[in-house]
Amino acid sequence: LDADDVAAAVTPRSRAVICVHYAGVGCDMAALQAVCRRHGLALVEDAAQAVGAFWAGQPLGSFGTLGAFSYHASKNVTCGEGGALTVNDPALRSRAEILWEKGTDRLRFQRGEVSRYSWQDLGSSFLPSEVTASLLAVQLARVEEITEKRLAVWRRYDTLLAPLAEDWGLRRPQIPQAAAHNGHIYHLRFPSRAMRDHVLARLTAERIGASTHYEPLHLSAAGRRFGQAFAPLPVTEAAGATLLRLPLYGDLPHGEQDRVVERLEAALAAIPH
Repeated sequence: LDADDVAAAVTPRSRAVICVHYAGVGCDMAALQAVCRRHGLALVEDAAQAVGAFWAGQPLGSFGTLGAFSYHASKNVTCGEGGALTVNDPALRSRAEILWEKGTDRLRFQRGEVSRYSWQDLGSSFLPSEVTASLLAVQLARVEEITEKRLAVWRRYDTLLAPLAEDWGLRRPQIPQAAAHNGHIYHLRFPSRAMRDHVLARLTAERIGASTHYEPLHLSAAGRRFGQAFAPLPVTEAAGATLLRLPLYGDLPHGEQDRVVERLEAALAAIPH
């Protein structure tokens, strides 16, 4: 998220800025924090893909007023579904607990702060089960090891694909110097949608689980209905039209990774001229 574009989009009705750390690669948090301070806005981090990732040495999800993480099955650390909310403003902690606990002050009761608990606000059943939590806890204890294994696969992709990217005008991930990402996603950007779609179709036919993945919200049905773009979003739309996500998990064998790269090269070679 470009901090200059955020500043230009602020109006008197603005209340918060939500930044997405796509692929576990941090946004420029110092610049976004400065914009939010200048305009009195809350900063909310969508850190769904950013478990174990950092910006300038600080964990993503710890910069904003709130940070949201995902433990969905597709994430580096997973318990199937669910996530976590980091509450970095103490004034919001109490309400966050109530919303989390089905709208009740049950946690205050458990701490002995009230004699009984009752319904206080809106809420839902966000609590994980003991089984789910135990599965997650083991992985959180190994998050550095899990991250390093994914980074090893990510780096190998980057090395293997460098010649192809040079020959075919593909854009590899660009990681800012301050970002320590977590190897969540390896993607390529193609010169055109047609080229991306051709390669995707060929890989799908080979039973290789590549996907487009990045879809601009403002072009979706709900985005058109509920949202409003401040200005044209050509960078977002170009990413949505040209990005291809490659298969990546920590235990991906070298042979399977080599096959992905070989079939990608074959797909490129088969592009009609």
